[in-house]
Amino acid sequence: MADMPTTPAATPGEAIYQEARCARETSQELLPLLQLLQESPDDGPGPLDELKGLLTVIVQILAHHTEVLDRLDAALSTEPSSPKSEEMLTSGN
Repeated sequence: MADMPTTPAATPGEAIYQEARCARETSQELLPLLQLLQESPDDGPGPLDELKGLLTVIVQILAHHTEVLDRLDAALSTEPSSPKSEEMLTSGN
């Protein structure tokens, strides 16, 4: 994003000009995002569709990991701990 000028404005008009210039630079940097949203549906899957698919896969993987961790937690909490496993947990190995 555009950085604000480090020198303070001498007049209110200058301050308004600096703010407007900074806002213009920021909006120009965001134009590529706007182009992503303006793609027609006839073009087939676009970058946003690919991103949605990627995020869906990530969420599915995280859900699988959560299920595995829940099963491990349930298995570890129901098994009586042996002295050797207790020693490994406390020794940090």
